[in-house]
Amino acid sequence: MLDYLEEYDGKIFAYEFKWSTTKDARAPKTFLNAYPEASFQTIHPNNYLDEFLKAPSL
Repeated sequence: MLDYLEEYDGKIFAYEFKWSTTKDARAPKTFLNAYPEASFQTIHPNNYLDEFLKAPSL
C-alpha cells in the first residue's frame, strides 16, 4: 500500500512508511504497471532524514 504519492518536476515519487527498520515494502503491481517510471521507497526511522526530508535534486 502506498502511504504518500508526490509529483515533482514531472516525475512521480511513491513512499511507504514503516516503523520497523527491518521490513521492506514493495510497490503494488498495479501501480508499477500504470507508472513504470515512478520511484518507490520505503521510509523508516533510520532513513527518513536522508531519503524523505532531503531537498530534491534539480
